[in-house]
Amino acid sequence: MRGGGLGLRRAKFARVSCDVSVALRGLSNLCQYRDGLRMCARFSENSALGNEIELNSPKVMRWKEKPSSRGECGEIISLALMKDFGLPTIFHAVVSNVEDAITKAREFGYPTSMKAAVKGIQHKSDHGGVRLSLNSDETLVAAYNDLKARLGEPMLIMLMAAEGIEISSGMKKDPQYGPLIVVAAVGIMIELMDDRTSRLTPIG
Repeated sequence: MRGGGLGLRRAKFARVSCDVSVALRGLSNLCQYRDGLRMCARFSENSALGNEIELNSPKVMRWKEKPSSRGECGEIISLALMKDFGLPTIFHAVVSNVEDAITKAREFGYPTSMKAAVKGIQHKSDHGGVRLSLNSDETLVAAYNDLKARLGEPMLIMLMAAEGIEISSGMKKDPQYGPLIVVAAVGIMIELMDDRTSRLTPIG
């Protein structure tokens, strides 16, 4: 089977399936992958953002060299990464004592939220590690002391976001297909609800 028409000239052979519907889906995915590669090339050449973030830029290389950028990417690392690359994030700060927590909450403005920032706790809600809508110094101190006694320090203080639609997004670089984006409904039931979709980048 020749792949020139699909733009897949590197392929020397193709796997044959006896199920026509599976074969057609496979060909469709290959075509989408080909189109995605072409869009990536146009994006990097013509887009201001593509020109701004070079893969070998000092900023990118600095993150590649960070030990914290390998393996599990927690909330604090994710927020720092997004902020460093100019993506909007809500006001937040990591604090290690209740006095700093009060200072930051007053700086951001009440109401605030507080989350346990102890390493190794990924699903904070499962451990009772999240406190929302703290609207005074007194409620903040009570929440801090409770989380500290049960889970330890530090804490992540964040301004409460306004009401709206919340989504969860993530990315994985597949060794065969490249970057994949996953978008899902957010919340404490995120892993139980079958409400997500995956797409090859770029999406458009």
